[in-house]
Amino acid sequence: MEVPRIATQVRQSVEEHLNEQQEWLPNVSSLQGGHTEVPAIVDTFLQHLFSGSDSPLTERMTWLKHSVVQDVVFGITRGRIKSAKHILLPSAVKSLTGNVELIQLLNCLGHGIAYSQLEELNSSLCLQKLCMTEQTGFPLPGNIHPHTDTILEFDNIDRLENTLSGGGTSHHINGIAVQHAVYGPHLEPNTLPRVEKSKQRPFAPPETPLPICNVTQRTPPSPPTREMIEIDSKFVIREARKKNLIFLAARLHHARYQQKVAGLDRF
Repeated sequence: MEVPRIATQVRQSVEEHLNEQQEWLPNVSSLQGGHTEVPAIVDTFLQHLFSGSDSPLTERMTWLKHSVVQDVVFGITRGRIKSAKHILLPSAVKSLTGNVELIQLLNCLGHGIAYSQLEELNSSLCLQKLCMTEQTGFPLPGNIHPHTDTILEFDNIDRLENTLSGGGTSHHINGIAVQHAVYGPHLEPNTLPRVEKSKQRPFAPPETPLPICNVTQRTPPSPPTREMIEIDSKFVIREARKKNLIFLAARLHHARYQQKVAGLDRF
């Protein structure tokens, strides 16, 4: 039969095309495409499977084909090759719902990595950002480029536990950096440090002691505050009438353009 032979040929082509070990950690550029590069025989097979011919697929069917391609690669390699879908989908589910059972269900169905692997990935990304502190002076994402216009937005999400002394409360700050897509070579590209795969899930952030702050008595600003100024309404009306008369005189006596003042053309 032709079906077993075609299935064997598709499997062999995927294993030969993806015989190398996937790089750890996956970088941003490999996840932005939304699909994994596969051999031409797999793409042709799914093209005929969804369309029945060589006719082009619709946009929706094209996205469906990319999704099935990544499931095929993930299943044939038994999760050794983790495509963009199998990393981004569990990450999105965790961000939106925080439901571990849902992530595990997607993993059982072959649509994403396991929750333990997702935690390992997040811990490795944190370690990589901390290693970049020596280069940038501050842990920044790897896709933030220097010498590029950047918009920064920070907001605190403090959680005040209402302790008696005020200590022991949680203080967190979220930050967002927005940069325009700049095409071409970047100046001084950030070299991401290599992080070994250690299956480390819990992550203990390093201690960053804050400088001592001594609160003293509050002093007023250097320029004294201005007192309340009372404005006479008669003075304001009189000044406004003077300016209005000057405007009317300038408009009525302009001989070149013969401009008229609205409301006075009937006189």
